[in-house]
Amino acid sequence: MSGATPDAAEHARVSARLRALAAQWGEAFRPDSAHTLEDDRAELESVSADELMDILDGELDAD
Repeated sequence: MSGATPDAAEHARVSARLRALAAQWGEAFRPDSAHTLEDDRAELESVSADELMDILDGELDAD
């Protein structure tokens, strides 16, 4: 990804998709009412690059 040079629209689209994936990921494993967007962000920030790519690959295959 270090070689990628997205324009503003592409950056916004990918960022929104990653936030949506993080939210879905968090709900899939912790469907409690105390779960917050900050929890999703923390989970997303704590995964390795390989884990993130696995998550994204799974989502892309599901479409």
